[in-house]
Amino acid sequence: MLAQITHTLLLALLFVCTFSPAQAEDVAYTRFTVDLGEIVNTDDGLTVLANEQGQVLLRVPAANLELDPNQRVRFRFGGQPPAEIYLLWQPEGAGQLLQHGFVNYGNPTPFIELNTVAGWEGRVEHLQFGFLVAPNAEVTLRDIRISLPRWSDKLSDTVASWLVFRPWIPRDINVYTGTRDFNVGPFPAPVIAAGIALLLACYLLLRRRRARWTVIALLVFCGWLVLDGLWQWRLWQQLEVTRDRYAGVDSERKPLVSEDALIARFAARAAEQINREDARVFIASLSDSDGMRAAYYMSPLNTYWNRRGIELPEKRYLRQGDYILVVGGSRLLYNRGLGLVRLPSGEDVAVHERLVDNVGLLLEVKE
Repeated sequence: MLAQITHTLLLALLFVCTFSPAQAEDVAYTRFTVDLGEIVNTDDGLTVLANEQGQVLLRVPAANLELDPNQRVRFRFGGQPPAEIYLLWQPEGAGQLLQHGFVNYGNPTPFIELNTVAGWEGRVEHLQFGFLVAPNAEVTLRDIRISLPRWSDKLSDTVASWLVFRPWIPRDINVYTGTRDFNVGPFPAPVIAAGIALLLACYLLLRRRRARWTVIALLVFCGWLVLDGLWQWRLWQQLEVTRDRYAGVDSERKPLVSEDALIARFAARAAEQINREDARVFIASLSDSDGMRAAYYMSPLNTYWNRRGIELPEKRYLRQGDYILVVGGSRLLYNRGLGLVRLPSGEDVAVHERLVDNVGLLLEVKE
């Protein structure tokens, strides 16, 4: 009886993993047209030399391509894959070009899931693929596959997502999902836990009173071992990345080579504009991350940041010589011509612009 059930389950699994209702569209590299970049070689894939900005743009024939049944685009690269991949398309009858992109962490066969991307529907008139690499670097593309993923594809992609390494990002400090893309499942912890629970249930159902605690403990231990093995392997890989980035760098320069480099540099420049040690610096930001980092890198100055609250106090609490540091976007209204800032309370405050760049803005209160 057990053998029959096992045989039936295997047949069902085989059917699910091989059935695909949609036909795939395979685009060989010989059909690409290069819009940005310069063709270097076409022997084993299309090798393109990026421009000075590290951009490569390829156009592919897209006549009569149905988007609805083709919800995944998979790439196959030779050599070093691009750091970022972009998909640009124009649906039939639409007047604008749509775009979707993602970061690739060294995967030679990355893919883009488009089932939740707005605008990926109907037929397409114009289809391009953009790649971002180092300036004047080469990228080799062998083929592109546009299809509806099968169950076997999803299973292999899940395993690959668990095994592939990507460097840690700031969001991993609070939640580490153990997947290639942050907070995109299935996640290994709940899946493995569910698998162990299923094995335990089957074991207890089959053995019943003859079940042994040693077997139960062994199953739980194996699940923990798999999860901890994944974590330890990622930890060792991250160690190499951390060593390459920070080894030999003194403490003062470490923030300048980290993910905080832009805000750290801006904060250092802003601090140079503040002459008094007792000056008050009000942080205005809609971003928790940018606001916290700006306040940290402005220390030991007196920083004030009302997290998730009103960005600046009323005018009566401000005084001449205070500073307003704007980072990561803000609801403040700043009239550069008149030198006025509209506070959340609706009052206007005269300010002097001390520093401005793409990261933020430093203003000094005049009155």
